Amino acid sequence: MIMKFKFSLQPRSLKYKLWIVYSLLSVIPFLFFLYIIKKIFPQVSLDSSMLISLALGLGAILMMSLASFWLLRRSVVSIEKINRKAHDFFSDTKNEDIKLAAGDEVETMSHYFSEMMIELQAKMKQANDYARDLSEMNKKLARLAIKDSLTNLFNRAYIVNRLEAEFQRAKEFKHSLSVLLIDIDDFKKCNDNYGHLTGDQILQQTAILMNSHHRLIDILARYGGEEFLLIMPEISIAAAKKIAEKIRRSIADYHFTSNSATGSIRVTVSIGGSHYVSGMSKYEDMIQVADQALYEAKRKSKNKVIFK
Repeated sequence: MIMKFKFSLQPRSLKYKLWIVYSLLSVIPFLFFLYIIKKIFPQVSLDSSMLISLALGLGAILMMSLASFWLLRRSVVSIEKINRKAHDFFSDTKNEDIKLAAGDEVETMSHYFSEMMIELQAKMKQANDYARDLSEMNKKLARLAIKDSLTNLFNRAYIVNRLEAEFQRAKEFKHSLSVLLIDIDDFKKCNDNYGHLTGDQILQQTAILMNSHHRLIDILARYGGEEFLLIMPEISIAAAKKIAEKIRRSIADYHFTSNSATGSIRVTVSIGGSHYVSGMSKYEDMIQVADQALYEAKRKSKNKVIFK
C-alpha cells in the first residue's frame, strides 16, 4: 500500500515542530506580556498616554502574532503540497510502493529528492551512452556511404564526385592530373574455377596491394566489379606511369591464396591511364580515354600498362 502523508501532530512531524516554534516565539511572549500587565501595572497609576501606548504595543504584538500565524500556515500548506507531489512523482518514477521510516516532511522530501537525483543521474548516463552509440552509428553509416564493404576502398559514387572536383581544379588552375583504370585479367575464369568466395578474397588482396603502391594524396576506389579507379593529382605522366607499373608488377608477382583453393593463384591486371590535357571539357573525357587505353592493354596481351 502506498504510504499516505497526513500532517498530524505526531512527535516527529514538521507541523508539530513548527507550531512549537510559533508558540515559543509568539504566543508565549504574548501571554507573558499579559501576565506582566495584570500583575504589575495595577499597582501603578497610569495616565491616558501610558494606556494608549500599552494598547498600541499590545495591538502590535497581536498583529505580529497573527502575521506569524498566517505565514506559518502558508508555509505548512506549501510544504505539504510539495511533499505530496514529490511522493507522487517518486512513486510514478519508481513504479513501486514506498515505505519510509518515521520522520518529518523535510527528511522525507530529502529522501525523495536524493533518490530522484540518483535516478536523474542514471537517466543522464543512459542518454549520454545512447548519444555516444548514436554518434558511432552515424560515423559507421557515413563510412558505409562512401566505402565499398568488400574491399574497404572508396565506392564508385564517392570516386566520381572526387574526380569531378579534381578535374575542375586541374582545369581552372592548370594543374596536372592522371587517372588509372585497373582491371583484373580473366576474373570471370577465376570465379568459375575457384568460386565466388575465392574471387572476393582476390579482390580484397588486390585492394591491399594497390593501396600500398600509390601516394598518400592519391585516391583509390572500387569502380565496379573487378575494376578499380585511381586518381592521381599533381603528378607528371612519367611518374603516373611509374606508379602504374609498380602496381602491375606487385600484383603479377604476388601469390594469391584462398581458403577454398589449394596452392597459390596467379593474378594479373591490365591498366589504362589518361592525363589531363587542355582540350578536355569534362571529367568523363578522362575516364573515356583511360577506358580506351585499358581496352587496348586487354586486346594486346593483358598484364600491361598503356597510357593515352
